[in-house]
Amino acid sequence: MEKAKGRQDRRHWGRSVGIVAFFAATGPLAGLATFLLWFVLLGIVSGTPASISDLAGGVLELLKIAVIGMFFGVPNAYSIGFPAAAVVGLVAALWEWRFRTISWLAAGGAAFVVWLVPLLYAGDRFAADGVTLSRTSGMLPAYIGATILCTWAARRIFR
Repeated sequence: MEKAKGRQDRRHWGRSVGIVAFFAATGPLAGLATFLLWFVLLGIVSGTPASISDLAGGVLELLKIAVIGMFFGVPNAYSIGFPAAAVVGLVAALWEWRFRTISWLAAGGAAFVVWLVPLLYAGDRFAADGVTLSRTSGMLPAYIGATILCTWAARRIFR
């Protein structure tokens, strides 16, 4: 009976690899979606429309930009977000390996550190394909949003 329990307790490395791969594959897309949603929300809040029809037209225009951004932003999302998502996935996998659960706090803390290190090293602004972005107002919501989405999904997939 003891031998069967030992086999049941054995941790399988494939599960950890799957968690890292899941975060690395889906994290950049989730980050891009979060970044564009943040962009749309900031556009809605910063605009002061004269009427409801102006608001509806403005929101529709922002949503068009977001859809186009999803198509054309994928290469940038993976070039910027893949390493970050892989690191967050690695932390989530190591935590799951040790404690048998994917931790919201560990994944969120890893995403914050992955965002914070370049901020402290190079400052708030960086250029990606000729566009200057802010690590604070643009990238932090994208990293945290992607982490929330990936952690939520991973906790359901890797039970």
